[in-house]
Amino acid sequence: AESRQLLAERPNDPEAQQLLADLLIYKKNTLQAQELYERLAAQAGANPSIRVKLGQVYLGQQKYPDALAQFRQAI
Repeated sequence: AESRQLLAERPNDPEAQQLLADLLIYKKNTLQAQELYERLAAQAGANPSIRVKLGQVYLGQQKYPDALAQFRQAI
């Protein structure tokens, strides 16, 4: 609840978005986490760790080509 409140207060804050995405992964809500990670990854200069986390989400969904593409972009 606190992370959603933080995101509501700072909707364009990448750190707030990442915090919520990480929490969603922890709670096994991978589809919502995927949406947030994809949004973060699309931003110019995205942190490589975002690409890794998105790749891990794709791995869990057995989307292997998508996961590999994210891992490659992270390095």
